[in-house]
Amino acid sequence: MRNSQRWRSSQPSTRPPFAPRSKTRSPTPAPARREGRAGVRRHAEHVRSARIEKAIAYSKSVYEVATNANAELSKVAERRVAEWNENFVSLLDKVSKNAPAGSDVAVAAVKSMLAAANSAYDNLTKAAKQATEIAEANVSAATETVRGFAKAKKAA
Repeated sequence: MRNSQRWRSSQPSTRPPFAPRSKTRSPTPAPARREGRAGVRRHAEHVRSARIEKAIAYSKSVYEVATNANAELSKVAERRVAEWNENFVSLLDKVSKNAPAGSDVAVAAVKSMLAAANSAYDNLTKAAKQATEIAEANVSAATETVRGFAKAKKAA
């Protein structure tokens, strides 16, 4: 027999050995206990709406972090593309100065191809920004809808 068992066995017990221990604190607040089942239901609704609010706040903060990270990565990518374009154009200018007489047409074709690629990149960037703005608007609208639903359930 271990020491803790000996100590327990030497103490007088006020409850049967297999009876559940009484809790010192009730899981429901006092007003809910007084009101009976209706109070318990209201308490459950309150807890549920509090959990919904916490989930909304958490998802909104995660969304903000992801949006900020995406914005920073986009800025870095745009800067890198701009640097690459500048370097490539300066390289083309240097090549065209030292190129043979008939290569002007090829250099002009590469420059126009680069301008078309930059234009397409700008259009894709603008479309992505618009899609991001629409997604942000949809997320905020959905958040407000869920909040309104939770408040309506709470009021009912």
